[in-house]
Amino acid sequence: MAKYKILYWYDIPSMVRAEDEDDRVSLLLDNRFQLAIDEAAMGAKVVGEDEYSNGFQWTEEQVKDGNAQDVAQSIVESLETKHPEIDIQAQVQKLKKIKKDSSNL
Repeated sequence: MAKYKILYWYDIPSMVRAEDEDDRVSLLLDNRFQLAIDEAAMGAKVVGEDEYSNGFQWTEEQVKDGNAQDVAQSIVESLETKHPEIDIQAQVQKLKKIKKDSSNL
């Protein structure tokens, strides 16, 4: 059994971290996910390291059968299959709305 969690930048997955009794593994998703994150950030005019970094959030920890390496690889493959394309424009619009809503507080 291994525990795992997924790092997202808003709705875009970025990394999987898995841990078992013997090992801790962190795997990045395919580079297209990081490129999508960067493109969405630029499109939404996310400026400054703090504003960019604040978009990253870990999911709650979950458990899956297997060792840390196998679980992390399985989750990465699942996410990459689930997201063959990333709708960057939808992400940009969502981020602009979030920024607008937060500036009205």
